[in-house]
Amino acid sequence: MKYFITILFIFLIAKLVTAQVQIVDKPKSGFEERIRTAVNEIRIIDTHEHLVTEEQRLKSDKKIDFTYLFRHYAKEDLISAGNKKGLVEIIYNTDFPITDRWEILEPLYKATRSTGYGRVPLIAARDLYGVSDINESSIEDLSSKMKKANKAGWYKYVLKEKAKIDLSIQDMGRQNFDTNFYRHVERFSEFAMVSSVSEIEDLCKPHNQSIKNMADYLNVLRKTFTEGVNSGMVAVKIALAYKRILKFENISKEKAEEVFSLILNNSPVNSEDLKALQDYLVHRILDLADEFDLPVQIHTGLHAGNGNIITNSKPTHLANLFMEYPDIDFILFHGGYPYGG
Repeated sequence: MKYFITILFIFLIAKLVTAQVQIVDKPKSGFEERIRTAVNEIRIIDTHEHLVTEEQRLKSDKKIDFTYLFRHYAKEDLISAGNKKGLVEIIYNTDFPITDRWEILEPLYKATRSTGYGRVPLIAARDLYGVSDINESSIEDLSSKMKKANKAGWYKYVLKEKAKIDLSIQDMGRQNFDTNFYRHVERFSEFAMVSSVSEIEDLCKPHNQSIKNMADYLNVLRKTFTEGVNSGMVAVKIALAYKRILKFENISKEKAEEVFSLILNNSPVNSEDLKALQDYLVHRILDLADEFDLPVQIHTGLHAGNGNIITNSKPTHLANLFMEYPDIDFILFHGGYPYGG
């Protein structure tokens, strides 16, 4: 009996192995390189950027050295690594000697160079400036090469030729962007987050309109939104997870007007009522996006910077919006990580 069971077991294993039928020919040798070449030739649209314009970059020429590669997101990792924001700021201050600034940066860089943000400076140093490592012996050479490269046409080389980016979608507010390189999105978060008369007045000042009620305020929101459409904005950006939870209830007009009136009268407003007003105003922004057929980008998942509350940005908080606005194309940035699959 044991002999029979053993034979049967071997037979079943053999059947399972042979069942994995190969239905296509094996690829010819070198397929890895062919795939890499094909991928590298793909032209792309960069949907999320915070780039200074070339004009702005050229004005900063005297301040550009190797530390320029550690600005923006990489900087936040340096702050986390050292927990000394003030000390990190010295790294970028070109009034101090480069060697002294490297002494501060070196231990922080060692702690962060394997993070997603921390890898970027080395990739840029290698691929754009031909410097294989960032260390004490290379920083002056790297800085020299960066200064030499910082001239008109550098973005064309980096974005168009090296990265093969046809267009970058800028999240840098309303500016006179070069449309050969950029399109832009706009945020209307300040309209949703008002909590004082002075904030309301500042938002409405460009339109010379006094605000007596919610209807006046929504009229200014529409005017500002229309100006954005006329300036060529291609999407609406919502990044409120940095300030609050991404749960926007469908609040009644009456409740919102009640809270708004309290603010206009300089009366106290509790946090629950303030959230209700914010929720209502976010829905009105979405109404405009729906009306003008614009997609809506929403920051979800991990935040940039320090001291944020990750649970605020859980994508499932947005489920009611997806149901209520089926005609809006919602883009959830960063895949909701770490809440994604």
